[in-house]
Amino acid sequence: QPEVHQSHSPLSADADGVRLEPPRTGHRLLDFAVAGSAILISLISLGVAVHLGQVQQRLVAANSWPFLRFASSYGTENGAQVVSVDISNDGAGAAILKSLVVRYQGKVIRGYVELLQACCGLRQGVSKADLETIGVGLESSLIGVLRAREKVTMLKLQRTSSNVDLWQRFSAA
Repeated sequence: QPEVHQSHSPLSADADGVRLEPPRTGHRLLDFAVAGSAILISLISLGVAVHLGQVQQRLVAANSWPFLRFASSYGTENGAQVVSVDISNDGAGAAILKSLVVRYQGKVIRGYVELLQACCGLRQGVSKADLETIGVGLESSLIGVLRAREKVTMLKLQRTSSNVDLWQRFSAA
């Protein structure tokens, strides 16, 4: 008579109730090896996932860095020559400008009037209110957020018959 092999039932019942039994191979050492391998593979997977998350975070940060560039440009407005000083964000992410320090020949400059006096020989006693009459146009505040691919004009000087020397010195500086 052939021997009937009973398979291991995943359920067991006793006086305390019915319990779910984990499947076993019948060899204690093999059961521990299978369980240990599953835990090891899970820990390795977790480590790889954490590492890839950190790499992804650095990649996103690197792809969204701002890149500020200082430039001057020449052009015409309403038939008059204009030279302007600009800051542009050529990077992929927004730049937060909290402060801006302008230096001319190593000296810190504290405003547009002082810059024009240091570089271009603007006479002493000129106030910010007088700047428009000599062709200076102040474009915008530089403090705040500068979006990617955005350009802000710091200072613009229009050439007039009364400021030819100032305009030439400013455009050469």
